[in-house]
Amino acid sequence: MIGRGNVTTVSRFSSQQVQFHFCAECREMTYAIFADPGSTEVAVVRVGLFKDIAAAAKPVAITNLEGESTAIARARRLKNWTPVVWLPD
Repeated sequence: MIGRGNVTTVSRFSSQQVQFHFCAECREMTYAIFADPGSTEVAVVRVGLFKDIAAAAKPVAITNLEGESTAIARARRLKNWTPVVWLPD
């Protein structure tokens, strides 16, 4: 489980809306979080890092989000990403 205490480095790109968390040791992207103002936090996790999950995952679909508006990106994340649940430390 990935918790708040895990050591990651955080980067934001282009729209600055999403926090991309990279493992501080191996530099692999581990997860990303989008905090919608006044709504909720949603996230995606790189399932390829979890061998048991990756083996059962759906086929990969390549998507080009270049030129996607901020409003469309927000709607896509809120629809497709998973709500964040922070567990107590």
